[in-house]
Formats: sequence, structure tokens, C-alpha cells
Amino acid sequence: MCDPQEWDANLGLDGRRFLGFNPHDEEVRVALGRLPREYLYP
Repeated sequence: MCDPQEWDANLGLDGRRFLGFNPHDEEVRVALGRLPREYLYP
């Protein structure tokens, strides 16, 4: 998640989905906060 590529278009969606099952995973939460906006909402 630290260096998204063009084929990672659903990276933000996948991260939010992961947090739905593991809501206390701070590492994923921080990584989502660092993603550029275009990766957060495909």
C-alpha cells in the first residue's frame, strides 16, 4: 500500500473491506490514510 501502481485501482476498496473484518488493524488504517485520493474511491 505504500507505493500504489496503476493496476492497484481497487487498493482503497480492498483496504476498507479488510478493515470491515479486522477493525483494530492500525497498520492498514494508517496505510489507507496515506493513499492518494484516486486510490481510495475507484
